[in-house]
Amino acid sequence: TTSDVIQFIGSGVFTGMGADAFVNVTQSGGTSGDIFSVIANGLTTGTATLLSSTGTLITTGRLLELVGNSATTSSGLLSVSGTALTDGFAGLFTGGGTGITATGGVLDLTGGASVLGTVLRVGTTGVYTGGTGVLDINAASATAGNIVTIDGAGLTTGTALQINTVTATLTSGLYFDCRDGAASDFSIGDDGVVIIAGTGGANSLTITTGNVAISAGSLTATAGNFTAATNQLV
Repeated sequence: TTSDVIQFIGSGVFTGMGADAFVNVTQSGGTSGDIFSVIANGLTTGTATLLSSTGTLITTGRLLELVGNSATTSSGLLSVSGTALTDGFAGLFTGGGTGITATGGVLDLTGGASVLGTVLRVGTTGVYTGGTGVLDINAASATAGNIVTIDGAGLTTGTALQINTVTATLTSGLYFDCRDGAASDFSIGDDGVVIIAGTGGANSLTITTGNVAISAGSLTATAGNFTAATNQLV
């Protein structure tokens, strides 16, 4: 129950590729169905397919490569389905040890020269009410640097970050919320309503240049003072 049923062993320096690969499965006439299938219905903690290497992979070295450059409307060149998952994950990527550099990473998605479409799409079809987030970015041990960086140096009329909701149904919900633990320090709600918690003796809103324009409504101080140190409030 622990020995190999089929075993291929090669010890020499092998450089064959494609049709000259060490193990080659060719089915040029296949149009549908499965060319290669692994069925392991009794699997619990094991692995159905294991690709392992102790070699030092560099530059173009890969353990798995999928190439479908003639595909046009495929729903996914790589498809993973795990509809019965509860606490597990459909995909797990681990990398980036202490020796990783500024150009290294764990997951790299590149849209090539595309001018339309979506490079990364994250969604859920359920009525989501969870507090962890459909997209969860966790770097709790970070002390310096940037957690999220958006680079749009070529933008002219576009938007670097857009958040959409429906104002007819958004009540106590927020577009944006900055929190210090359980407390909200800064938030933007429906119709652009801004709430700043602030702290006593400190400036909660500072404008170093330019003006504040109020086209309608009023400016009300319910407590404290309003001071114009140099210019005037008109």
